[in-house]
Amino acid sequence: MRIRCFPLDRCGLAFVALAFASGLPGANAQGTAADNEDPYLTYTGVHDTVAGGASAAETYGLDELGCSTDGSCCGRGRRVYVEAEALILDRDNGSSRRPVVIDTSQTGATGELLSTRDTDFDVAGGARFLLGFQPPGCRWCSAWEIGYMGVYDWEGSSVVSGANNLGIPGDLGLASNDFFGADAVRVDYDSELHSAEFNCVRRVYCCCCCGKGTTVDVLGGFRYFSLDETFNINSTDFDEGTSDYRVETDNNLYGFQLGARVRRCHGCFAWLATVKAGIYGNDAEQSQSVTDFPPPFQLRTPRSSSGGDTAFVGEINLGLSYQVTKVWSVIGGYNVLWLDGLALAPDQLDFTFASDSGTALNHNGGAFFHGASVGVAARW
Repeated sequence: MRIRCFPLDRCGLAFVALAFASGLPGANAQGTAADNEDPYLTYTGVHDTVAGGASAAETYGLDELGCSTDGSCCGRGRRVYVEAEALILDRDNGSSRRPVVIDTSQTGATGELLSTRDTDFDVAGGARFLLGFQPPGCRWCSAWEIGYMGVYDWEGSSVVSGANNLGIPGDLGLASNDFFGADAVRVDYDSELHSAEFNCVRRVYCCCCCGKGTTVDVLGGFRYFSLDETFNINSTDFDEGTSDYRVETDNNLYGFQLGARVRRCHGCFAWLATVKAGIYGNDAEQSQSVTDFPPPFQLRTPRSSSGGDTAFVGEINLGLSYQVTKVWSVIGGYNVLWLDGLALAPDQLDFTFASDSGTALNHNGGAFFHGASVGVAARW
C-alpha cells in the first residue's frame, strides 16, 4: 500500500496560498470519483492515491477502538463533530498603574498605599464549545465551524486599614466625607469574557499512512468578543458612614480573524496547534457614580461615555487528544489569549472634581489570559 501526499515545500506553500484565495475551480478534476464523494479530502494541491486498487475502507480505517489504522485522522467519513471543554483561565491586571488609596497624613509618592495594579485576579472557570460540519460538494470550505467561549467571573480585591488617615487622591477626595480621613478602604475588580465565532475551514494539506497522519487547515471568519468589568472603591469612615466610587465598562469587539491549525495523529493519540488573530472594532462604553455621606447623596452626578476604536485579538491553543471509541475522544490543552484596545474599568477613574469629570473614555488597555482546558470530542 502506498499513499502519495502533496509536500509543503516553498513551491507547495505558494500553491496552497493561491488555492485558498482563488478556489481553483477546475482543480478537483484531478481527483477520482471516490475522492469527490468526500470533500474533506478533495482539496487543491492534495492528491491521495492508493496503489494496487485498495478500497477506501482498507486505506482509511479504524480498529475496534476507533484509533487510526491507516489515515482516518484525515477526516474521511466524519462530517459532523462537536467538542465541549471546561476552562480554567488566569488573567493579568493590565490596567495602567494609578494610585487609588493614599495616606492623607503624607504627601508625594510615599503616601500611596494602594494602586489599581494591586487587585490581582483569582483564576476563573468557564466553558468552550465547538460545532463543525463538513458540507458535501463545497468548493470553498472543507468545513464550517461555530464556536463559543465564556469565562464568567474573575475577581480581585484588596483592603487597606487605617485610623482616620485614608483617602482617595485628587480634588474628589478633598470634597468628600467618607473618601477623606477614612478608616478602611476596600477595592474590588470583577470581569467576565464571552466570545462567539463562525469560521470557514479549508484543508490545504493531508498526508495519512500506516496509522500516522498530518493535516494542515487554514480558517477565516467572523468573531465577537464581550468583556464586561466593574471596579469599585468602598470607603468607610467610622465617624460617618460608607460610600462607593463605582465604574463599569462594556467592551464589544466585532471583527474578522484568520488562522491555521496543524494536527498530527499516531494511532489513538493526536496533538494539534491552532493560531488565530484578527483586527476588531471595539464599541466600548463606561459609566460611573460616586456616593457620599449622608446616603444616598451623590457626590458627583452619574456620568457615562461611549466610543469606538480599533482592537486586536490573538489566540494560541495547544491540544492533545486520545481516541476512546470510534466516536468519542478525550481532549485537553493549554490556551493563551491576548486582547488589546480595551476600555478597562480602572483606567476610567477620574479623581478630579469638575463639571466634565468622569466623562472621558480610555480604551488603550490590554488583557492577557492563559490556562488549561479539558473535555470530550465526538465525530460522526
